Amino acid sequence: MICQLLGVPGLDREKVRTWSESLFRFHLGPQQAAAGLGALYGYMSELVRARKAAPVTPVARRVCLPSSSPRPTTTTASSPRPSCTHSR
Repeated sequence: MICQLLGVPGLDREKVRTWSESLFRFHLGPQQAAAGLGALYGYMSELVRARKAAPVTPVARRVCLPSSSPRPTTTTASSPRPSCTHSR
């Protein structure tokens, strides 16, 4: 679910899941956990760079668009517009 929200492509989700799970098994293998953390950080850094260029999910758009960019919304004219208090 988290991978889907973050816009991780389907083919990469198993790798991301494996790296994430290694972080919770630190006590069994600190070196594996450190390697998983490095791999996850590197992958997510690249994903964020790609999503800044072309956001593909609502969550990625909210996280990646600069605060001065217009924010897409699904509200109607009769409903209040959500505000984003996230600052950069």
